[in-house]
Amino acid sequence: MSLRSLILIVTLSLIVGHAFAQKDDDDREVKGILKKYTCTKCHHKSIRLIGPSFTAISKREYSQERLVDLIMNPQPGSWPGYGEMPKIDTLKRIDVEKVAEWVRAIK
Repeated sequence: MSLRSLILIVTLSLIVGHAFAQKDDDDREVKGILKKYTCTKCHHKSIRLIGPSFTAISKREYSQERLVDLIMNPQPGSWPGYGEMPKIDTLKRIDVEKVAEWVRAIK
């Protein structure tokens, strides 16, 4: 193996490792936000509860702005067959934007 190949492998390994570490940090931050606003009482990443799972929400492919708006201003009838999401007046937009970005990234 050439020195050039070795340097490339090490560089790529560091980039990938950093990306995974960043994702873990983002997941921890979002999980803290979800807990803070009690979102997990009604929503789970992959299981239907009172509200749809975050995976099901992601599959609707809402734009970032639309998802933020739906979280900040829940619309009756958005999810037939589920309980109506209450408006949470204490939500901070910056937190909702992080959650929306995280939800949209779920595959």
